[in-house]
Amino acid sequence: MLSYLRPCPTNAHLSAVLAALICVPVGAADAGELSFAQAALDFGGNALGESKTLTATLNNTTASDVLLGGASLVENSGGYSLVSTTCGATLPARQSCGFTLRFTASTLKPALSRLELTTQSAAFPLLLLPLQANRYPALNDTGITHCGNSTQNGLTCPQAQSPRQDAQNGRDKTRNRAGNGRAGFNYTKLDSQGKALPAAAIYWDCVRDNVTGLVWERKRSSDGRVGDQGLHDADDGYTWYSSDAGHNGGSPGVENPGMACFGYLSGQPVTYCNTEAYVQRVNAEGWCGAKDWRLPGEQELLGLVDLSVSAPGPTIDTTYFPDTRFTRLNYYWSAYYWSSSPDANDARNAWHVYFALGHTNSSDRGNNHAVRLVRGGR
Repeated sequence: MLSYLRPCPTNAHLSAVLAALICVPVGAADAGELSFAQAALDFGGNALGESKTLTATLNNTTASDVLLGGASLVENSGGYSLVSTTCGATLPARQSCGFTLRFTASTLKPALSRLELTTQSAAFPLLLLPLQANRYPALNDTGITHCGNSTQNGLTCPQAQSPRQDAQNGRDKTRNRAGNGRAGFNYTKLDSQGKALPAAAIYWDCVRDNVTGLVWERKRSSDGRVGDQGLHDADDGYTWYSSDAGHNGGSPGVENPGMACFGYLSGQPVTYCNTEAYVQRVNAEGWCGAKDWRLPGEQELLGLVDLSVSAPGPTIDTTYFPDTRFTRLNYYWSAYYWSSSPDANDARNAWHVYFALGHTNSSDRGNNHAVRLVRGGR
């Protein structure tokens, strides 16, 4: 672009605005500059506790050495640190140096900051480099870490004839580390008061998804017997019911299906085996130290699905969710979990996630499906 710059004309009738757009003073194109190579550093999306390190390159394209002053992080909304620098007191002409910065996520909120660098140059007394992270709401990836072609699956990546596959991008590629979940999933076990436990903990009551920030209910062991493990029995089933006319899609659903869960008592609505009554009971209990439990939305529930697991599943990380209801009933696996999402096309139905195959579907609200409550988010 520098080849198009020209000396400013002296025609008094030339618009000052137009002149500013098309011309520069003679010699300015050859002066060089002191500037960062990047317009900004974007640390992308990071789960709670995750860190990412990037380096900003400082270029001196002038013909003179430049004395550098101090570098600091300002308006830091949290998580940024200056790790190291290769820049000395002076940056010689036509040379470069770098500043290495790290972002560690302590929350999932968007985080902004900037690197400020002072110099002894009259032409470039202050340089600014914007920093950003977690700009968008975080989503879990699919868990798929293999590629395929037109005839085979489970192949290594990349495949020349089938480029840009899911397994080559996203968290299941960049964050595929052991210790807190596979293929980019990132979980923390929580105790009965909602406090974090080590990954090796044998007993836990809830699970925090460090990517989305949602906290999930852990159920009690599935042994095929309804209600024998208490309120959070994985074998218990519920109908879809919501008395909230503003959110139930035009129909409340089925309130009293009869005994299919722990604690059911005929004639006592708070004990009924429907989704609304179950949410009320869990909140009254203060499960994991909280009273804001709710039925998850369809997309939230889909965020637990690990599509790398072959049928019949369960398509979920069983290290953290070993309690997924998954029993054989006639010719299908009972692995349906209700979401809070009504079916906009049919007020008799609502959406569920089927953890045998990892997909979502709509079914009659009177069906007996499992429930896994969630809190946080939204």
